[in-house]
Amino acid sequence: MKLDSFESLLRMAGGFQPAKIFLAANEIDLFTHLSEERDPVQLALDLGVQARGLEILLDALVALGLVDKQQGGYRNAELAQTWLTAGPGYRGHIFKHLNHCWQAWSDLEKILREGHLASPMEKEILGDSERWNHIFINGMDDVTRELAPQVVAQLDLQGVETLMDLGGGPGTYVAAFLERFPQLREVRLFDLPETLEVAREKLAARGLLEQVELIPGDFIRNDLGHGLDAVWISQVLHSQSEVACRLVLEKAWRALNPGGLVLIHEFFLDAERTAPLRAAMFSVHMLVMTDAGRGYTHAEVAAWLGQIGFEGVQWTQVSEDTGVVMGRKPR
Repeated sequence: MKLDSFESLLRMAGGFQPAKIFLAANEIDLFTHLSEERDPVQLALDLGVQARGLEILLDALVALGLVDKQQGGYRNAELAQTWLTAGPGYRGHIFKHLNHCWQAWSDLEKILREGHLASPMEKEILGDSERWNHIFINGMDDVTRELAPQVVAQLDLQGVETLMDLGGGPGTYVAAFLERFPQLREVRLFDLPETLEVAREKLAARGLLEQVELIPGDFIRNDLGHGLDAVWISQVLHSQSEVACRLVLEKAWRALNPGGLVLIHEFFLDAERTAPLRAAMFSVHMLVMTDAGRGYTHAEVAAWLGQIGFEGVQWTQVSEDTGVVMGRKPR
């Protein structure tokens, strides 16, 4: 993001406008109703919204390139038709999740002043609301469907036969591990019970449910079992305090066999915690969405692993935005 003029500041400050236009349209499932050309008045009736506001919104979506307009009728442009209409390719869950986060971000100033959550967003997203948990976990599948195979392909799991995906959400990484490493004879997915209901649906749809043991639990309150050759922890630590992160990693240590691997996948920050941009923005997201989470540097996580006793700790960049820190329990 290049900020070099007053106009660039205006563009940045106004960035919420196209975002909210898009998020509001997705929230009311507008794009699913625009697979064919629609009259705005009848469309408003079908959606249960006001015709005047809907037409204004539709025109803005045309300007953004998400909707096409011809002779007063509207239908999806190619991008919206591909990703935002109901069906196998639908990825709208993640945008509903982001819209749900909007209020917490709006309270950023209050959070800075008072030092705590301004709204109960964290509880709603992490399990107290069945609807929002379902949207959140499906959203995680939306964003990792292509990323998971890309990341897993870069990992060396030679000799690993038993693996746990800790906080594995919809099971997208579990599916990628099973496809990439046929030697895996036991795969466990550990997460909250309501989250595992989504994972069950996703894994069943992929024909993998019988190959995965679903383990309900809270990784802060519950132990992780034992007998593991590898523990995969993807996009989990950022939601936790440093104390909780260390606790989770110590539990992983106890669950691992001698010689076992722990692999932590995150939006890692650089040593100054000012780059990359997405990781820095995500750290603010954790500020507004959790009590104690933030972005961590790969050096911080590597140091924790070393203090616990892991050996050969190393960090590898595995995507444009993410990396993996891994360490091995001594034999």
